Amino acid sequence: MLCSARIFPGNRTDAFATGSRVIVQQGDRLNVRADVSEAEPSAQMTAVNTFGGLQRDRGAMLGRMSAVLPVGFCYKAFCTRRLFPMWERMFRRLTGLGRVDFAAPRLRTPKQYGFCDVLVIGAGPSGLAAAVAAGEAGARVVVVDENARPGGSGFYQLGGDARTRAATQALLDRIGALPKVQLLSGTCAAGYYADHWVPLIDAGRLTKMRAGAVVVASGAFEQPAVFRNNDLPGVMLASAAQRVIYRYAVQPMRRRGFAMPASKRSSGPAYTKRSPIRTQARSPPRGSAGSPQTVSRIRPRCARSNAMAW
Repeated sequence: MLCSARIFPGNRTDAFATGSRVIVQQGDRLNVRADVSEAEPSAQMTAVNTFGGLQRDRGAMLGRMSAVLPVGFCYKAFCTRRLFPMWERMFRRLTGLGRVDFAAPRLRTPKQYGFCDVLVIGAGPSGLAAAVAAGEAGARVVVVDENARPGGSGFYQLGGDARTRAATQALLDRIGALPKVQLLSGTCAAGYYADHWVPLIDAGRLTKMRAGAVVVASGAFEQPAVFRNNDLPGVMLASAAQRVIYRYAVQPMRRRGFAMPASKRSSGPAYTKRSPIRTQARSPPRGSAGSPQTVSRIRPRCARSNAMAW
């Protein structure tokens, strides 16, 4: 995956395709989501919201000017007609949307039409279970997931219990044995229109899928805790740490500190229990749980040694 090109040196908030800080430019392709796109040989990747690269970003000086840049500053600046052109050019450069190459050839995206009885959006444990139930009932099922590999949280949010991974793999095996179930990875459901019409976009084409019924099993979008400097490198969701550990065998930190509600105390620290990550401060977890052998083999590849997970 491309995630190491953007997440690890800089901000590592989410690591699951919803953060603006994991967007890169690949050649003349704009807004490539690094954490759901597979790496390609000799690909030229460029960070889109920095000035001078991640390690020496000249735009970091804006953080020191936060006291004179209150909320609503840009809106007030736009109200000044004389200075509007200057502010507009500056804000557009700061948005980090990449650079358009007007000399790039126009690409024509092929399209096709598809039909199914049940379309399942999301190939995590819930989506896979829904697909198995519909497929075993005889329905024609299409399962799509924007990630390169199916399974979702069933392969990384284990809570120290390897049986979760085994149950998810069992669902995938059952889907493989159902001839009327089609599993499409690396495919994004880009909209939801009348009469269950859903455009499916992958690397090569657009599929106009017409479904008899649609099951949305896209999972939950976690929200970070709100505190000052919560977007600095080294601050990340606990689920983001789990993703990079279990998906990519990468150690995201050497020392950890947790901020979590009491109901989640047993799930957050468990994923690093047998890893070379040392706990700095956290509430004692409830119960005990083992960790899969994957954690003991993770390779340290982090830009910063300290991390705070919530």
